[in-house]
Amino acid sequence: MKATTKQVLTGAAWLAILLAMIGGIMLWQHQVHKAKPVTNVTVTSTERIPMVLLLDNRLTHNQVQQLTTNIQNSSATQTLVTAKITATGAVTFKGQLLNSDNRPYIQVQLPQNVSSTLQTQLLKQLLTTAQQQFKFRQFNLVSYGRGGIIATNYVAHTTTSLSPQHLVLMATPFNGISRKIIVGAKRHQLPPSHKRLH
Repeated sequence: MKATTKQVLTGAAWLAILLAMIGGIMLWQHQVHKAKPVTNVTVTSTERIPMVLLLDNRLTHNQVQQLTTNIQNSSATQTLVTAKITATGAVTFKGQLLNSDNRPYIQVQLPQNVSSTLQTQLLKQLLTTAQQQFKFRQFNLVSYGRGGIIATNYVAHTTTSLSPQHLVLMATPFNGISRKIIVGAKRHQLPPSHKRLH
């Protein structure tokens, strides 16, 4: 009888230990599954450096929206402001930037049917006004289509303070521009940070 009682007590003790171990493992697994792993950590500067978009004026409204949505895809929380300038130099902005927008998008609209020289001057005036309005010093210039020709001409004739930190040209038809613009751009060599993507 004593041996049987001893065996029952030993078995009960082992069963209690086993249940405690199983309970501990289940609790640990629950805590592990509850904690969400860090998948993405982004550290950016707090300095405001906008992305200035200079797009082809032949694009439709829907094409412009689709292109800007694709460009914004990685940072959709940043604001998009439209900056428009007339041939007489009147600048208007549509939209407001938040204080937290350190990489906002500024879509530039230049007047059509004016000379490339005037477009360059107007872009310079618009960017100067935008710098004052939205409080930034540096910016990146992203262009598409014929906007790339204007961007190239602008970079070739701008001052250092108004030169973009990075220049990105997408689908720019360089085979259709005049030799005069190409020579001007070569004379004013782009800094290494500028990117040309065709």
